[in-house]
Amino acid sequence: SEMRQDMVALYNYIIENQITGGTFSTQFGLEMINQFELPMKYMLVGGEKMLPVKKRKLKIVNGYGPTEFTVCSDFYIVNQDEDTSNIPIGRPVPNSWSYVLDDKQQLLPAGVAGELCLAGPQIALGYWQRDDLTAERFLPNPYHIGPENDMIYRTGDLVRWRNDGLLEYLGRIDNQVKLRGFRIELGEIETVISKFPGITSAVADV
Repeated sequence: SEMRQDMVALYNYIIENQITGGTFSTQFGLEMINQFELPMKYMLVGGEKMLPVKKRKLKIVNGYGPTEFTVCSDFYIVNQDEDTSNIPIGRPVPNSWSYVLDDKQQLLPAGVAGELCLAGPQIALGYWQRDDLTAERFLPNPYHIGPENDMIYRTGDLVRWRNDGLLEYLGRIDNQVKLRGFRIELGEIETVISKFPGITSAVADV
């Protein structure tokens, strides 16, 4: 566990144990790639928006997926020669569905931004003892083709289909942020701060 904070030790461990691939949080994985020419065949990163990195020999996979979809719903093999700006989150993993919907759950065409909604057998049942939030986020799938995708999960992420059939992440439709891979609702922090005596309003930001 101490290697989670020691990149040199992890690099040596990868070499000594002839590790050929691995999955890392985005921030940590990108730092590993930037600092070392890793002797691995591939690395999958996920948890935060991916940024361009140094060109390396290993295959870099940009993974996307919320915990409620346990856990990877879309992926993209990075083109290290061409992907220099907004790196796509790609296409759905096998046996899953990604929909870009408007606020009336209507499908949106390529180029139009909407909420990413996910369906597939790996979808969660809901939130523990949070029926209100479950009803808000987990909805019947109007486009289902069978029991394996009869529900959708509303991610709250703003995306659009590119003309090449890849999904592009654009941000959040609410004020949720990610910090070191952890999802944080800024509104919850603001609510707690506002409960302190003498504070009439509060704003939380990263």
